[in-house]
Amino acid sequence: MSILELDNLVLTYPNMKVPAVDHISLKLEHREIHALVGESGCGKSSTIRTIAGLEIPAKGEIRYRDRMLNKPGWAVAPEERQIGMVFQDYALFPHLTVKENILFGVQNKSERTAERMNHYLELTGLEGLGERYPQEISGGQMQRVALARALAPEPELILMDEPFNNLDIRIKRNMLEEVGTILRKTGTSCLFITHEKDEAFILADRISVMRSGRLLQTAPPDELYHHPVDTYVAEFFGRANHIPVKKEGDVYRSPMGDVACASLFPRTGVRPDEGYLVHRPWNVKIGENERVEVEVLDSFFFGDYQEVRFRTVEGERENSYKFFTRIDRQFCKGDTLRISLPLGELTFCRN
Repeated sequence: MSILELDNLVLTYPNMKVPAVDHISLKLEHREIHALVGESGCGKSSTIRTIAGLEIPAKGEIRYRDRMLNKPGWAVAPEERQIGMVFQDYALFPHLTVKENILFGVQNKSERTAERMNHYLELTGLEGLGERYPQEISGGQMQRVALARALAPEPELILMDEPFNNLDIRIKRNMLEEVGTILRKTGTSCLFITHEKDEAFILADRISVMRSGRLLQTAPPDELYHHPVDTYVAEFFGRANHIPVKKEGDVYRSPMGDVACASLFPRTGVRPDEGYLVHRPWNVKIGENERVEVEVLDSFFFGDYQEVRFRTVEGERENSYKFFTRIDRQFCKGDTLRISLPLGELTFCRN
């Protein structure tokens, strides 16, 4: 069952010719951690600000727990939406202690306030820091305070706007794992935005990829990596070769050899005339009996693996590709070898 639904959402800022959010539809499930990813300027922050009520969409609807938050000409005020928010810069009040910051959004400060405070201090690993001020704690601890403040009113959903950007790379991985543990322990649904694929892979149950205001694909992390909808999504989630193919009869012609159309589209008769085969550089076979002869253009040693750039010896030679390998042999410019790409590791993309 969905906790949050965006239906055909459109947001256009004044003096902009194109929408920042362009007809987005998305569902967030109960207890789901969902990442919205994309490059800077793609509309991620605009989307999350619209859900929070900080921006008013021109079109579309937003529903939260079956309650309408936005529809044309009408919107619920941000403070009445009962949605938690963690900002990129944490937005802590410098004149308030850690405890006071956490309790700021709790409206009914009853006799259970102290009990609730101790619960969230313990949950977020802030025991003993309740009387300190934001300037007296580390960046990672400030991030925990911001999370605790968003959770303290006990919302069913929190929104996080690139919350890990200001963290030192040495502690970011630990914080990602800790935040995931906290959200799952409290059963809180979460929609967070990031431009870092690793953050999305570590924390999210599902990921939505955004570009130029539109959603390109929504899927679990492994599906996005292995079955991207286009070359942009493929490249966003890891390095890839984009091998051009054209259909001739029942096969696709490619620089890496012919591929039967039925192998790429076993359950559908829709077979585009041309497109690309997306290949991850780790998925390669090397050996004397493999099908394609290639020439090494360059190689780079990275300790635990080697990156080899190559082009085919026969046929198309204007494009170069790459593969990664842990084979001990050092490949050198001008070397020739035979390789093949496992069919099961190829994904067809139209563009």
